[in-house]
Amino acid sequence: MSTRQTNPTTQSNDSTVKHSTVKHLIELLEEAISLIPRGPVAISFSGGVDSTVLARLLEDRARLYAVGMLGSQDLDHAIRIADAHGWDILPVVLTVSDMDAILSRLVPLIREPTPMNVNFHLPLFVASRSAVERIVVAGHGADEIFGGYDRYRRMTPEEFEKATRSDYESLWEGDLEDARNIVESTGHVLVTPYMFPTFAEAVLSLPYEEKMSGDGNKLALRKIASALGLEEEAWRDKKAAQFGSKTSLLLKMCARERGLSEKELVDSYRSYI
Repeated sequence: MSTRQTNPTTQSNDSTVKHSTVKHLIELLEEAISLIPRGPVAISFSGGVDSTVLARLLEDRARLYAVGMLGSQDLDHAIRIADAHGWDILPVVLTVSDMDAILSRLVPLIREPTPMNVNFHLPLFVASRSAVERIVVAGHGADEIFGGYDRYRRMTPEEFEKATRSDYESLWEGDLEDARNIVESTGHVLVTPYMFPTFAEAVLSLPYEEKMSGDGNKLALRKIASALGLEEEAWRDKKAAQFGSKTSLLLKMCARERGLSEKELVDSYRSYI
């Protein structure tokens, strides 16, 4: 299967985000970025379009933290992107032996610590724990407002609009609250530019065809990336961070070593302080 999206400039005009729209969205995202206090920042960087756009907008003061198993797709791709653009990057390579220390701190911070939720938050926790910068920037909200989840592709435009708005609103007191607690537990502050209300509302208000196409999703964000000079990175498709980084595989391996299911493994850390 190809790992690249089809560039919509080769498709019909009605599936292409207008230049004026892209310019306006970039201005709003830059406004959100401008609210970040001055000084160096860390970016939780997977090499996907979400974090790559943030890296471009913050490239003059950001260090990228890429987390994964040695040889994982995300880690390798993140390093290649950073090298291509001259961005400062710190790869953080994980092994099974790291998991006990990670899980003992991470699991108690998640309100509903299922294996899926632990896998989702693990790369951010490790990036934040590794960062020397006070502020950690992450791409939370991009999948919700731009339509990044596979399940959105099976929805009608009406269902899509309702689901993305609902998911964005739920994120504030769901995964985002957990993410804030996780980052704060490492002595840092989480900033999520895609959640900036003015920007998010502008994206959520876009017509369905400016976010989804027959060949892929996140169309508007990919056009933003392209406009920022990230043409190659804009159209790359990728797995969710926990799979692209293979941190989910680490959880499986750790559970197998202890003769437990993943759920039993996660549950065994619930009482840690």
